[in-house]
This record gives sequence, C-alpha cells and structure tokens, in this order.
Amino acid sequence: MKLKSRTPRDGYQRHKSTPMLDDAIRELYQSRPEKGCIYAFAKKWGYPRWWISKRARDLGFVSPRLSEPPWSEAEDELLGQHSHKTLSVIQRIFKSHGYTRSETAINVRRKRLHLNVRDPDRFTATQLARILGLDSKSVTRWIHLDMLPAEHRGTARTELQGGDMFWIRRDDVREFIRNNPERIDLRKVEKHMFIELLLGGGAQ
Repeated sequence: MKLKSRTPRDGYQRHKSTPMLDDAIRELYQSRPEKGCIYAFAKKWGYPRWWISKRARDLGFVSPRLSEPPWSEAEDELLGQHSHKTLSVIQRIFKSHGYTRSETAINVRRKRLHLNVRDPDRFTATQLARILGLDSKSVTRWIHLDMLPAEHRGTARTELQGGDMFWIRRDDVREFIRNNPERIDLRKVEKHMFIELLLGGGAQ
C-alpha cells in the first residue's frame, strides 16, 4: 500500500483562483502595502498566505516592498528626547510606549531629522578619556572605585565583551575634577573639548 505525502503543490492545486481574486491580488501587489497586509488579505479571502504569494508569482508579481507606516508627531518627539541613546535602547523605549519600529527605521528617521546622537551633558568613558588625554581604562577604574558616578547605558554587551557601557554626567565630571585636580594632566587634555566640558552644557 503506497501512501503519497501531501506537498505544497498538492495544496496549491486544491485551491482555485477566480478573475475577481486575481484582480484583487494584482491591486494588492501594485500598491505599497503595510506589514501584515498579505496575511490579512489571505484571511479575508479564506486562502493560506503561502497560496496568495504563490498565485502572485504566477501572475508575474514579486513580493511587495512593505512600507513603514508614517511617523507621528509623538514618535518624532520621543525620538528627539532619546536620539543620543543606542538604537536598541531607543527601540525598547518605543515599544514601551506602544510603537513598533525597527532599528533601521529609527536610524534612518534620526538622520532625516538631523538629530544629535550625542548627549551634550553626558559622556561615555571613551569620550571622557579622549578629552582628558587618558586611557579609557583609567576612567572605568575611577567608576569602579566609586570615585566617579556613572550609570549603565543599557546596551546588550555581554561580560565577555566588557560589559555594559557607561554614561557619565557632565556635572559629575566637574565635581570629580574639583576633588581630584592632581589626576588631571593639563598638558595632555584636548584643550578645546576640556574647556567645553568645564564651561558648556545647560547645568552649571
């Protein structure tokens, strides 16, 4: 007794198209549909999604280029508030506010709006080390010794990768310099950035 396994082709043959359905598929694939539209279309017509995609290919259409929904003012405002953070962190913040955006979409929108990717009042250990003319390990050592306050940036770096990176507030750097002037070699600092560190920023 021979048993024949069911194949997608067998399933494809069981479903029959109609001129009306073909016209609807043609209109769908010629538009710029949003994500999930093909699945919704298949469910509406009572066909499997894979069958609709296969029928579209038979009609000479490739998978449509799915467009991102337009950005709202609330999303742009939220992005402006957090533009200096990493893409993965921004994506999580968006998700917590009910918005679904890919990291690529966030990055493209950030560039399109010409948003600053640096926080003027916070520095990474690497940025601060460059300003002070030091190795970044010196800065992280101050942090681990509780000499310099810092907060985790919320990156996905593992312990093997060096762990999560830090944010260091400008006011905390100023306080550190006031309390530890002997640790700052003025001959090595990046002069213009050092002056901006001391005098710039909103808070004094």
